[in-house]
Amino acid sequence: MHRLGRPAVVLALAALFATVTATGASATDDRSFDVTCSFSHEGPDDPIVYHGQPGASHHHMFFGNTSTNAYSTGESLYVNGDTTCDTPYDLSGYWTPDLRVDGRSVRPSYMVATYEARGKNDIEPFPFGLKMIAGDAHAHQPSDPAIVKWNCDGNETGGSSYQVPSCGWWQYTTLRYNFPDCWDGKNLDSPDHQSHMAHSRNGRCPSSHPREVPGVRMEYGYSGISNPGGVTLSSGDPKTAHADIFNAWDPLAFAGYVGLFLS
Repeated sequence: MHRLGRPAVVLALAALFATVTATGASATDDRSFDVTCSFSHEGPDDPIVYHGQPGASHHHMFFGNTSTNAYSTGESLYVNGDTTCDTPYDLSGYWTPDLRVDGRSVRPSYMVATYEARGKNDIEPFPFGLKMIAGDAHAHQPSDPAIVKWNCDGNETGGSSYQVPSCGWWQYTTLRYNFPDCWDGKNLDSPDHQSHMAHSRNGRCPSSHPREVPGVRMEYGYSGISNPGGVTLSSGDPKTAHADIFNAWDPLAFAGYVGLFLS
């Protein structure tokens, strides 16, 4: 287990603060920090959309918390899980649909979650147990490419929300998600799993969702996709791309990261 006691968290954050201060980090509009996670496990579970219903979902690839399953709660993730992420304080569950090429499953090579300020000035940590989805598993129309984008090597220029590009063998085929960064201040979830959250605009949150939280830009990278026209997802065609976050960060550590990197 990677779980650390609160004194250890405090000491580790103090050391991190000293290191970052020494390197001259400053607060700019690109204030952010990265969490890189490797593959954990796979299965037809979704503790947000089909909580308590094992096997009810399409197939997912799970990163981060090693215990994520249909019965997961914030508390169970924190108490029972380990993490494949490069910080032991992030016990969140991250998942995305299984990608298949001509029916063959292709596991993501990596996942990077970039926590961003996005021009906001009063950012607070996610509430413990917050659930979020970016994209639409039932999409009949292409998503906004500002939210979901297929591209090569994470390039933000060009790309598409519904068409998988042809990337060279030396490049990753990447799928990028931008999660909402404004919270209604009341609900950890909602019936549609999205309306408790909203996107900021020009560094401002709407009055309906006044609480400023980090924006998460999540990127999954796939290698060896030689036939992009043969790509499907377990949820359907490429325009059904979506990703989920179930927050189980250590609250003290997450507050430290947010205060250090996003304030």
